[in-house]
Parts: sequence; structure tokens; C-alpha cells
Amino acid sequence: MLAYPIFLEEDEGALTVTSPDFPELATFGVDREDATARAADALEEVIDARIDEYEDIPPPSMGSQTTALPPLLEAKVMVYREMRRQGMGKSEMARRLGLASPHAERALYVQTESRLDPIAALERIVGH
Repeated sequence: MLAYPIFLEEDEGALTVTSPDFPELATFGVDREDATARAADALEEVIDARIDEYEDIPPPSMGSQTTALPPLLEAKVMVYREMRRQGMGKSEMARRLGLASPHAERALYVQTESRLDPIAALERIVGH
């Protein structure tokens, strides 16, 4: 399970949320529950932007409070990280998956419910 650490800091009656793994992640909440929910949304947005820009998504570091990725997003991150590890571009990924390039790219979008089975996709990308 990919669970990224978050820090909650009191700030003028609200809680500011940041993450050591994603310096660009910053959000807030009125209480702990609200801040944690907003952290999950912000984490998805940050990961979506990094995939779109073909930037690194680090493995989670340690932390006492974490936000876990939903299972489908976790699978998409695993596929994406394996692509980057192999130096594979999006067009090569599409070729290996047997999809048109736009369809293959959409399969990695965070906000898109994909019909692609991410585990089967990972196996195809790895070459097994």
C-alpha cells in the first residue's frame, strides 16, 4: 500500500497540510478530519500533475500520519513508475498495451476511471 506522510500544522484556526514527499502539496482544513480529506484530494492532484509532466513520483517516506492512495490510483502509480524506470515514453507504453496513444495516456490519468486492468498493464509493460 502506498501511503504518503502528511504534516498537519495549526495556522490561525485552521490546519495547514503539507507533505515531505511532494513539496508542491499544500492545502488546509478546518479540523483534522477535513484536513485529512483535503490532503487525499491534493495528493491525487499532485500525482496527476506529475504524471502529466512525466515527472518522478517518489516512493513514500516514513511518517506518523499518512494518506493512502486508493487502490486504482496506486496501481496506476506502479505502472507509471515502472515506465519511468525503464525509460519508456507514453508512445512505447501504448504500443506494448496494444492501445492508441490517447487511450493509453488516459489510462494513467488520475481522474479517469480506466477500463484497463492496471495489473495486466504492468505485466505487459514489464514484459512478462
